[in-house]
Amino acid sequence: MLIADDEKLERIVLRRILEKNLPELNVIGEARNGFEAVELAREHEPHIVLMDIKMPGQSGLEAAREINELRPETKIIILTAFAHFEYAQNALQIGVVKYLLKPVRPQELLNVIQNCIEHINTEENLAIENKRIKKQLAKLWPYIEMSVVYDLINGNIANKEELQQRTSILGINPLPAAVMVIEIGKINSQSNNEFEYHLIRQRIFEVIQDIFADNNSVLIIPVKVNKYVLLIPGVSNTFEGNHYEYCFRKGQTIIEKLQREDMVVAVGIGNYYKDIGMIRQSYLEALAAQRCSTFAGGNEIKSCASCNQKKASKVREFKCQIEAELLEYWYFEDWEKTFRVIDSWWNNIRNSNLGEDLQKACVLELIIALYREAVTGLDGQSLAVLNLSTIRNIIDSNTVDELGFYFHQAVDEIINIIKEWENNTSIYTVRMAQSFIKSNYSEKIALEDVANHVHLSSSYLSRIFSKEVGMPFSRYLAQVRLNQAKKLLLTTTMPVSKIAAEVGYQDTSYFCRTFKEGESLSPNEYRIKHEQELNQIF
Repeated sequence: MLIADDEKLERIVLRRILEKNLPELNVIGEARNGFEAVELAREHEPHIVLMDIKMPGQSGLEAAREINELRPETKIIILTAFAHFEYAQNALQIGVVKYLLKPVRPQELLNVIQNCIEHINTEENLAIENKRIKKQLAKLWPYIEMSVVYDLINGNIANKEELQQRTSILGINPLPAAVMVIEIGKINSQSNNEFEYHLIRQRIFEVIQDIFADNNSVLIIPVKVNKYVLLIPGVSNTFEGNHYEYCFRKGQTIIEKLQREDMVVAVGIGNYYKDIGMIRQSYLEALAAQRCSTFAGGNEIKSCASCNQKKASKVREFKCQIEAELLEYWYFEDWEKTFRVIDSWWNNIRNSNLGEDLQKACVLELIIALYREAVTGLDGQSLAVLNLSTIRNIIDSNTVDELGFYFHQAVDEIINIIKEWENNTSIYTVRMAQSFIKSNYSEKIALEDVANHVHLSSSYLSRIFSKEVGMPFSRYLAQVRLNQAKKLLLTTTMPVSKIAAEVGYQDTSYFCRTFKEGESLSPNEYRIKHEQELNQIF
């Protein structure tokens, strides 16, 4: 609190009343006039100012106005002998919280100040809680964005009201109008290990994000390991006519930047649609266009129109749909739905009026697409051998049943290789996580911190960590800390409280309870027991 009054005796009495009855209140200064009050408020930033009106030089109301402009959150209480309505009216306009008349009863003054203190504490607690919520939301934000994008491109948002509700949470305005798909090749050739690989992926994401920095409504979502889906909003009323040119320029810049790092970039652009419900269609078009670019060798931009110069067919529609759905299900490792979609696609081909050669062509096209999706990060030699034998079997098949058998066999083998690779990757990632825990167990670390270190979501890391280690993250962290505590108990004379802090426990009582649960002995009992055992040996 700051006290401003031109009467010294008045200031002394006020200070004594406040310090005696409100010990939590710190009077940081006294001002004899408005000028001093403003200077002290600027220097100390008080929560509360108790201000007289009639003071030499600058009046209390003028000083209150300046303090309110400097620090609007400061609570200003006027304490004056002047009961003029005009003064009170001006005080309320400035933002004064209370207008008290001298002589004031001490208890009335204390009640007013106590109310201010409670209000300030509430505001500060809300600010702390809001900061905590924002921090949590910042971690969740990429997954919220990803959820909206997946639901949009897969047609899972039921109606326009639901869409507007979800996009408004993300601050997406205007709504998405077209889709771009970007696939990056030759990522593996840039890295020697999994950690470098993750860093390269992060670098690619930052390049794309930087190129679209002029439009913060663009949603950029990484899918699978080397592909990015971008939702492009209608940036202006003329966007419908120039959206391809806008996307082409951005895609060209991305290609130029990543080519310098010896990467191959395939970009596909879908059509513009005014109806948000057609975003899935734009996605399928962009995906097909990106495939055209990939099959052509990459480092070029394709649009749906350039890939469909011939009349579109039902077969192409089947192909686009299955690629989009597989992209989603593979990302979440939902193999049951993957097989279901593939079976559905095969039944469409089998029951179509296509001739034998066209059926084989469709199967080969999809198999190649699946290889393209799987090849990043996998053992290229294994896939190449598999690809060669599969293509030979498919070409040599004599009946539709044989064709279906070899098609499903190829899909099974691809997915098994992916699973094996992902299992090996999981082992490596968990080893990285364990190393991070062992290096940072003395700090206040959470699952989210470890997940950020290994570039995974906390939910996915939790799942693979429990699977590989045989216990959840929290128990493993406790075990690491317990082992280190046992070592310090036997090799040092440090007190238990210091050991608790050294291994990451701020609460010594909680550390002792945890230790006893694990060892059936308290830390001191453990130390005494093992010291006696050592003495008996020697």
